[in-house]
Amino acid sequence: MKIFLDTAEIDEIRTAARWGILDGVTTNPTLFSRVGGSYDDVLEKICTITSGPVSAEVLAPAMAAGTQIGSFHPLVAFADTERAVAALHGATVAIEGDDDLAALLATMAERMGARAVRLAPGTKAAYHAAAVLAAGGFVALLDAIAELGAVAGLDEAGALEIYGPLIEGTLGNARALGIRASLTGPMTRGDVGTLTAHLEALHAHAPGVLALYVAAAHREIDLAVERGALAPETASAMRDSLSNALARQD
Repeated sequence: MKIFLDTAEIDEIRTAARWGILDGVTTNPTLFSRVGGSYDDVLEKICTITSGPVSAEVLAPAMAAGTQIGSFHPLVAFADTERAVAALHGATVAIEGDDDLAALLATMAERMGARAVRLAPGTKAAYHAAAVLAAGGFVALLDAIAELGAVAGLDEAGALEIYGPLIEGTLGNARALGIRASLTGPMTRGDVGTLTAHLEALHAHAPGVLALYVAAAHREIDLAVERGALAPETASAMRDSLSNALARQD
């Protein structure tokens, strides 16, 4: 069995190599484009097998030739290598591929202090999209929050200090009560007046945040309707307000 790391970042590869379990890496042109430098120079140091958000089925020809294929994907954000390595303890590792390798990969994850989760065949892209929303997507949301906080006179650190506990509290509610039950705010109450005020403020002070707010609001309305907290006619009126706000921006 060989263990590969999915990246083109040389520092990440070196760090993983120090674990003593790394045989090579998988990579693709998108990953190469992020690191810059000479393609040939980087290629000398890493193994180029397409993986990433593409599921392991792309390696079917190798499997047909008798090679065992597995995917070992730690659910850790590599914004900082040292922090990411420290976060591996207690992290989730998604495993995909040959049945014969699954138990071994799970054992490897457990020895790293991580928790292994087996992915169903053909689901890695959806799993990875969820991971992107949880990491990069959440950063985009934080950036939007900070932009609106700046309108109120807060710098980035101040916005994180003020809104961070609200985020943590909401996550805690979702874990304790479930996602739908943890929903709060004007969409749950059917508060069209507050929604209108928000949309006006976004138009005036943060037009770049409007589309994100509208997309999230539509999802919130759907959740509120599903749990019976919002009358259909009120939900329709709120959706109209959201659509009108986007049309006005165009």
